[in-house]
Amino acid sequence: MAAGIPNEACRIFGEDRECAMPSWVSGEFAAAFEKFLFSSGVSSRDGQFECHQFAKLATSMADLCWFKTGRSEAGLALGMFGYLASGGHMICVGVHAAAKGGFYVAFYEPQNMGNGFMRPVVLSEEEIRSCTSCFFI
Repeated sequence: MAAGIPNEACRIFGEDRECAMPSWVSGEFAAAFEKFLFSSGVSSRDGQFECHQFAKLATSMADLCWFKTGRSEAGLALGMFGYLASGGHMICVGVHAAAKGGFYVAFYEPQNMGNGFMRPVVLSEEEIRSCTSCFFI
């Protein structure tokens, strides 16, 4: 179980992954994602665009932005994370390199919940353990 996430819930496609800095996810990328959503008219109004669609769109757009930077040919270690606790939700999960070696995961809300897009969120142990899917595509 990695970071409390059940192994059977994780699916990683592709072998090479690059860890982005958390500041890139919630800074540079978040600004580009917000601009794209507004210019495209995408919002979560009336349940027309749900959490799983925001997570999928965010990870796809992050891959595109990462590719365009030319920083690495490896895929970005930013995926989708679905869980059942607290009523169920799907957000984004990033794998980041720790300052003293090793790795850690961080969670990001792809919808604007009043404080901007791709803001870090802290999940409870119960929410992490109730993971139904964790995809890095």
